[in-house]
Amino acid sequence: MNMYSRLAKSCGLALSTGLMVLALAGCVSIESSNDEQSSSSAPAQSATPIEGTVTPSAKNPDGEATGTATVPKETAANSYDQTFRTIESKATEKKCSGKMTISGDGEILKLIGNCQQVEIAGTGNMIIGGRIKDLSISGAGNIVAVNNIENVSVSGVGNSVAWRNDNASTEDAGQSNRLGSDALDGVELGY
Repeated sequence: MNMYSRLAKSCGLALSTGLMVLALAGCVSIESSNDEQSSSSAPAQSATPIEGTVTPSAKNPDGEATGTATVPKETAANSYDQTFRTIESKATEKKCSGKMTISGDGEILKLIGNCQQVEIAGTGNMIIGGRIKDLSISGAGNIVAVNNIENVSVSGVGNSVAWRNDNASTEDAGQSNRLGSDALDGVELGY
């Protein structure tokens, strides 16, 4: 074969490959769905995992489902319990006295006994306890979980206080505070 024949053959092969790629280029289109576009423009939100089991619906003898399946959702009690246990695993026990003031920063404490008056003036503390009669918080960024509490008074900023009983009285003179049984939902402990 002469040089021109080989050149024509290799150019022809390259040309036919290029034409095939060009012809197929219009056949495939990759586009985002509307769901993806709307979710990508929305701000990202952190979601807490849903714990539980899926209960399948009952079936007729012919194999068709008779009802709808149920999926238990996470409750505030689960967030409370999880946060309480996590803090408890790292907490230092401190016995309550008549009136107790926590003025330090970043303390992780488990209050032991029936506490009468607890004041939290510090910042970034994580406090758990069984019972507090009167709790006042003037600090910022504190996380408190108490099984039973009577009175909560908050004048600080960004505090989260949760309890299990139904009859607590609250006063919030601060800003961005979360008070109540669901106050720990979505709270990140940082460890």
